[in-house]
Amino acid sequence: MLDINPYILPINQESVANISSAIAIAKEAEQLGVRKIIATPRNVEGKQETITTLVSRLNQELSDQGVNVELIPAQTIRLYGEIEKDLTSNSILTFSDDPVYLFVELAQEHTPEYTRQLCYDLQLKGYQPIFVHPEKNLNIQQDNDLLYSLVKNGGLVQISAASLSGKEGKKVQRLAKDFVKHNLVHFIGSDSREAKSYHLTDGWKVVRKLNKWQTLQDNMNLFINRKAVRGEEPMRVKKTKILGIF
Repeated sequence: MLDINPYILPINQESVANISSAIAIAKEAEQLGVRKIIATPRNVEGKQETITTLVSRLNQELSDQGVNVELIPAQTIRLYGEIEKDLTSNSILTFSDDPVYLFVELAQEHTPEYTRQLCYDLQLKGYQPIFVHPEKNLNIQQDNDLLYSLVKNGGLVQISAASLSGKEGKKVQRLAKDFVKHNLVHFIGSDSREAKSYHLTDGWKVVRKLNKWQTLQDNMNLFINRKAVRGEEPMRVKKTKILGIF
């Protein structure tokens, strides 16, 4: 099984505190059947070498302790206008070669007008954007059509297992489940900062109840084997007043 986790590297204040905490998460993941974890730290511009060094060190520690989990380096970046230039200069860590997967998050306060076009332009140049935890994004909570249009135009989406299992609140859970049901989700990540709150299995249980387990597992397998993920035809989420955010 594969996990995607932005907090497993001790690289900034929002991540794990130290190597020992990272190893504890990896051990918990191993118990649940995870064998690979894509490390996707946020807010780490200019720290690509630090990311790869930490991943190498952690992989050695895990091997020395007999933990059958491998970490793979990547990063999550905030979408911005000059991203194409920085990708060309190899100053952003991506995953795979064909396509080149790129983990992206949208700004909470404002979604730039160029977002849809930039998503399209990136794909023309061989980059496949993966938008992370959009269910937590205030703009998308208020306008689900934004996520629909990004997926319709070829974008991929990763949501949090904690969101699916209700750990981020009922409103976020309801929205995350709606996104799964409407083919607006392609991957699930644990988003765990500590071993005791490793909710990956809880998230997958929800996906199974939504009859999307096989589809998302197939996506995860294609992804970790560095193949193209297409996903099923996306559908718009019908706006209701149940969420209290429309």
